[in-house]
Amino acid sequence: MSRWITFCATASLCLMLSLQARAGGQTCNRAFLVGWEPWPPYQYVDATGHLTGLDIELVQAVMGALSCEVRFQQLPWKRQLLHIQKGLLDLAPGASRTSEREAYGRFSVPLRDEQVVLLARKDSLWNGRIHSLADTLSQPVRLVGTIGYYYGPEFENLLERRSLGTRLLLVSTDQIGYQMLLNGRADVMLVDPVSAAASLAVLGEAHRMRILGEVYRSPIHALFSQRSVSEQFVQRFDQAVEKLERDGTLPAIRARYMLTAPQAPLPATR
Repeated sequence: MSRWITFCATASLCLMLSLQARAGGQTCNRAFLVGWEPWPPYQYVDATGHLTGLDIELVQAVMGALSCEVRFQQLPWKRQLLHIQKGLLDLAPGASRTSEREAYGRFSVPLRDEQVVLLARKDSLWNGRIHSLADTLSQPVRLVGTIGYYYGPEFENLLERRSLGTRLLLVSTDQIGYQMLLNGRADVMLVDPVSAAASLAVLGEAHRMRILGEVYRSPIHALFSQRSVSEQFVQRFDQAVEKLERDGTLPAIRARYMLTAPQAPLPATR
């Protein structure tokens, strides 16, 4: 009898350890729904109709290392955040870390860096007069940005205080903002310079633009929904990121996209 009890206890322990190992292993029992929106060179559909981009490839590489299937759903950024909050979307790539988003999301370790700058037409009256967000407060500048985007603490402070009033124009996509800038319906735009260069190159308008100054710079993360993704999985995701950083997989992806994405130089005033 004592041998049987010992055997059962040992077998139960082995089974428990096996289940724990599988739960903590690198397998997934479902597909993960990942949001995206047209935002070259980070997220875009190429000439062959294939969804690609720096953010897309980084997520695919890490989720592939975890043996996880991903399915992509195109949504505007603001709606992606709402779906993350409700658990209707598992992952939103290319996210800045904010206290508001921490209330409903889980952030991965950084996957890349991002910069926010002020962009204007070369023939703008504001060239040489605007170098920072603070400069826009003392000038009748029409500033355009995209709804739901995070442009840094200085902009958030201006937004909360409504310092820019009706001169702040918020649109649903970057593409609308570029058209407003090109058509003279806005004077200055808040942009990621890498994405702006890629988008304006496609429009054939990069040569008309100039960077006035930097607003913000920060790491960028994958944002997971607290409702649909566990903290344990995010830890596994982070561990996979660290492994792929060490073996050179993620640095190689970043280097390739920075070199081959459809970019065009945007000259700065200084």
